[in-house]
Amino acid sequence: MCGFAGMASGQLLPPEQLPISVDGYAAIVNERIITASDVMTVIAPQRQGLLRDASMDRVKKQEILRELYDKGLRSLVERSLVLEAFELTEMKIPEKLVSDRITEIINRRFNNDQTLFQQTLEQEGVSMADWREQIREQLIIQMMRRQEVYMRLAVSPRRIRELYKVRIKDYTDEAGVHLRMIARKRPATKEERLEVLRSLYRVQLEVKDGADFIAACKEHSEGHKADSGGDMGWMQLAKMRPEWRNTIVDVPAGGVSDVVRDGDMYYLFKVEGRKEGAVKPLAEMHDELEAELLAGEEKVLYEDWMTRLRNKFHVKIF
Repeated sequence: MCGFAGMASGQLLPPEQLPISVDGYAAIVNERIITASDVMTVIAPQRQGLLRDASMDRVKKQEILRELYDKGLRSLVERSLVLEAFELTEMKIPEKLVSDRITEIINRRFNNDQTLFQQTLEQEGVSMADWREQIREQLIIQMMRRQEVYMRLAVSPRRIRELYKVRIKDYTDEAGVHLRMIARKRPATKEERLEVLRSLYRVQLEVKDGADFIAACKEHSEGHKADSGGDMGWMQLAKMRPEWRNTIVDVPAGGVSDVVRDGDMYYLFKVEGRKEGAVKPLAEMHDELEAELLAGEEKVLYEDWMTRLRNKFHVKIF
C-alpha cells in the first residue's frame, strides 16, 4: 500500500480561529498549523523500524527518535514556507497537470486499478479532494525548487580543475608488482644460517638459468603461501614493507631478487609483473567532480533559500 497522509503540511486557519491551547501543535508557519501527529506520520516508517530494533537500548532509541522528529518537523516547516512563498507569486498549477500526475501515479503504483486506488485512500483516511490537494502541493514544491535552486546551479570549469588538483592523489593508481616469494626461517646458529643462505642462492641461480620458481617454492619455502607457489598477488610498492620494496625495486618483470633478511626470516622474490603508477586524466573524472560540486552548490542554494523564507514569514516552533 502507498501512504498519502504523510504529505500533509498543516491546516490553514485565520488567526482569530486559532485555538488558545497549543497542545499537540508542533509549529505554525504564518497561519499554517503543523501538528505533532503530522510529524509522526512523516517519520512513521523510520519510527517503526527503530522500535523493532531489539539490539538498541531505550535511551539510544529515544535519542534517535528525537532526531527523526526534528528532521520531520523541519521538512514540514520548509514545505509550508515554500507553499507560503508560492501564494505570493502569480504562478498557477493547471488542473490538467494535477490530473495528469494523478493518472500517472494510479498507472504506476496501482497498475491502473481504480478500485485498489480508492481502497487505499479509504484505508489511509484521505479523501480524494485532500489527496488531489497534496498532489498539487507536490507539484508546487517541485516547481518552486526548480526555479529557486536547480535553474541557478552552475559549476565553472575552473572549480572542477581546482577540485581535481586537490583530489589528484585519489585518482592516482599506485605503482605495484606481482610477487612470488620463497620464505625461510632464520636458524639460531651461524652454521645453519649459512646453509639456508646457500640453499636460497642456489635457487636464485637455478631460476635465473630457467628453473621453475613455483616448483622451487613448493620444495624450499616455509611460508604460508608455499603450496600456491608463493603467490603474493599484486602489491602496491608504497605500502610494501621497506625491506621488501628496497630489494625488488629495480628487479624487472620476470626477474629474481637478491636474498633479503627481514626479522627472523629470509626471503627470495620473483617479480611476475610490474605496473607503473598512473594518474586518471581530468577528462575521465570530470563528470564525477562536477556532480560532487553541483551537489554542494545545490545544498548551499537550498539553505540560502530557506533562510530567506524564514526571514520573510513568521515561524513558531513549539
